[in-house]
Amino acid sequence: ILPEQQGEEEEMGNRSREVSYLMDGEKEKQEVISLLKSGYGNRVNLLREYRGDVPDYTLDTPIPNSKGATIIGVLFDPQNWKRLVDSGPPANSTEVADFNHLWGSKSEIRRFRDGSIVVCAVW
Repeated sequence: ILPEQQGEEEEMGNRSREVSYLMDGEKEKQEVISLLKSGYGNRVNLLREYRGDVPDYTLDTPIPNSKGATIIGVLFDPQNWKRLVDSGPPANSTEVADFNHLWGSKSEIRRFRDGSIVVCAVW
């Protein structure tokens, strides 16, 4: 990295860490889809991405840089969509950190009647 480029690279690194709801790239779209799948769990039967406003182009021209809308369709499961508590991993599991990272302040430890102690997300 040349000294004059270092500031530009730091700026790009900071921008790449920001959460953006405008998804320009395929990577960002897949991250959002993955996050929705993790969050909804079995509350949904289907998550589908649709891309709108893709311009026409010919094979002898470069693919246009389209920033068209991305639509995410959600088909909710009628049995699970209104559930108030999502049970996560056991409280002593290595998966607890990931669950807490996903749910943040909604995450809490609960003991159930069957004696299990698990991390939960309360909607």
